[in-house]
Amino acid sequence: MWKWITTFLLLTLLAACSQATPDPTATPDPTPTPTTAASSGMVVPTATPTPQPSPTPEPTPILPALTVSDQTLGEEGRLLIQQVVVPEESWLAVFNGETAVPATLLGYTAVPAGLTPSITLTIDPYLAEENLRFILYPQVEDTFQPETAEPWLIGDEPVGATIAVTLDFPLPELVVSDQDLTANGEIIIDRVFLPEAGWVVIHAVRDGASAKVLGFAYVESGESASIPIPIRWREATPTLHAVLYEDRGEPRQLELQEQDLPLLVGGQPLLADFRVVYPPDILVYDQPVVGGQIVVDRVISYGPGWLVAYQDDEGAMGLIIGSAPLADGLNERVTLSLIEAAVTETIYLMLHEDTNPGDAFDFPRNDPPVRYDGRLPNPFSLNTNPGRYLIGRDQPAGDSVIIPVVVADIDTWVVVYDNEALEEATILGRTWVAAGLQHDVVVELDEPVEADTTLYAILHVASGTADSFNYPNGPDIPLRRNNALIQVPFEITE
Repeated sequence: MWKWITTFLLLTLLAACSQATPDPTATPDPTPTPTTAASSGMVVPTATPTPQPSPTPEPTPILPALTVSDQTLGEEGRLLIQQVVVPEESWLAVFNGETAVPATLLGYTAVPAGLTPSITLTIDPYLAEENLRFILYPQVEDTFQPETAEPWLIGDEPVGATIAVTLDFPLPELVVSDQDLTANGEIIIDRVFLPEAGWVVIHAVRDGASAKVLGFAYVESGESASIPIPIRWREATPTLHAVLYEDRGEPRQLELQEQDLPLLVGGQPLLADFRVVYPPDILVYDQPVVGGQIVVDRVISYGPGWLVAYQDDEGAMGLIIGSAPLADGLNERVTLSLIEAAVTETIYLMLHEDTNPGDAFDFPRNDPPVRYDGRLPNPFSLNTNPGRYLIGRDQPAGDSVIIPVVVADIDTWVVVYDNEALEEATILGRTWVAAGLQHDVVVELDEPVEADTTLYAILHVASGTADSFNYPNGPDIPLRRNNALIQVPFEITE
């Protein structure tokens, strides 16, 4: 019995062992195992993948920015910028205006790279307008060049800020009223306030802009009132400009366009325009009647008017022999046609009103003579047989000279010499001039003339055409009066 049980257990054990033996065709286990080196017996580990390094993080770029608030601007001109951030050295500039393309640069300062708090920028407070524009620029040059500098941009917009400023100081002031010229030839400035001593300068007005200087007065700092200024009123215009100027050069010596420049407030000159009523005045040169006409240089009319010519009747005004309409204000180079058969050696000129603008001259029924200060002024006269003459003026060096007035009853040549003694002189230039009154005759020079040189303009006969000057070996000889040359000297200046 026990033999049979023992035998059964042995057979069962053998059968189990037979089922555990691996199949020689089975796929080997993919798990790597160490292998034995044939020569050294060392175990070589299977290679493993090398881990890739993580990328180095890039720093966040610094974007330019500035912080500035609305503020009060005092007389010291200091502006506070709370904070500026720039990636590299830059310029911070401030301009008048609120647009992205400002015009008037008020000031600038250098800014280091990084964050800079509490920057103070000083400007001339009198130049500041109500809005100021701050803009940041890369510092590509040693000095700030506003004409060529390109601002920092974010997108397509310049990096900047606009603020409103409140001016907290007394501004210069200039008050002038419309007025009549005084009997002494003065105009009166009502009131001036200046933070520093300066000038009030009176200008004629041409095409709405300040032109020739007619007079000026020095004004102390502080407030001044009722300032009289004598002016050259026969060169004036109906509307004048009073302009404040600084006294930056020699004290109490007016140096326009050199040291003493207009006082600017808000970036603009401080000026007042006003109208002045002058006594009736006519500027006319003695001249021959050419083609039945004369030319009157200037006359002021208050409202539409008439310029009227009277013949001479034994020293008094005779018959009316011509008239020309006048516009309101300044009239220049007025051509007055005359009845030639009635022309006398002396002609009288008067101003008349135009009581029916647009109608023909109608005196004595309408269009009476202009009265001034309740009375009829004396007439102006001219000589129609003045002979021949020139008027010159000193002028700067250049390739040409200008003779302001040439008067002759025949065609002439204006010839410019370097000496009044013709036998020792050299002709420098010449210009043909038609008979009558001619203004601003230009004479081209053969070569430029140095400053501090005296030249002489001399009248010659024009026997031929404008392109044929025949002298000294021809008939275009110098004209004389009482055996003296008809000439005018003038200086060439710097």
